Amino acid sequence: KPNVITYSTLIKAYDNMNFPKKVIECYQQMLADGIKLDVITYSTLIKAYDNMNLPKKVIECYQQMLADGIKPNVITYSTLIKAYDNMNLPKKVIECYQQMLADGIKPNVITYSTLIKAYDNMNLPKKVMECYQQMLADGINLDVITYSTLIKAYDNMEEFVMAENIYLKMDENDMIPLNIINSNTIDIHGMRQCVLNTYLRLNHKRLINSKIMIICGRGINSEGDPILKEVLVDFCKENNLKYKIDSQGGRICIN
Repeated sequence: KPNVITYSTLIKAYDNMNFPKKVIECYQQMLADGIKLDVITYSTLIKAYDNMNLPKKVIECYQQMLADGIKPNVITYSTLIKAYDNMNLPKKVIECYQQMLADGIKPNVITYSTLIKAYDNMNLPKKVMECYQQMLADGINLDVITYSTLIKAYDNMEEFVMAENIYLKMDENDMIPLNIINSNTIDIHGMRQCVLNTYLRLNHKRLINSKIMIICGRGINSEGDPILKEVLVDFCKENNLKYKIDSQGGRICIN
């Protein structure tokens, strides 16, 4: 017979496969079999309901978890923070983080990455910086998701020097920024020229070996002049790449 581990693993798998009906059926079967949910099951369900865009189910699941006397762990709280951010509930994000600290649970790299994204969405640049500094103070090693989230946040703040510094840190750690929207579309709008040059250097091999559409957007340098198209055109010419600028001028197709 399946146990709590089996069902939790199945729910996670169905969520990853984007099979929402299977997630719900699996959960219902678990209850029918009289198997009690643990912290892993609840955390997995919260994530699945968030992915299904079912905010009421997220909240209900969390409340049921507390009613069952199960204490949230770092995964639960990180998942909830992400869900509340997706629901556009900034107060809930902050409350959840504060409750996490009150419960004596230390944030991990996933928590901090999620918080940085949430603070960026709330337009709270000071909180982004504080979160980053706290992460460093806690001795947590940043991963590619954290770095990429920070770059986007600093770009939105127009803190281009900070964005460039993050790119350089990624370069030192042999990491490639997660600017990919899908397999062949890259969003680099808002980068200053020095940041863009760093980006092109880090992604040189992928750019010259793939068919890619680059979203340029505005793109400014320290003087506030648009430069992205010019920099990308020069890059294509230097590497003998075919390129095409769309009619609106904000996208360049390479190869």
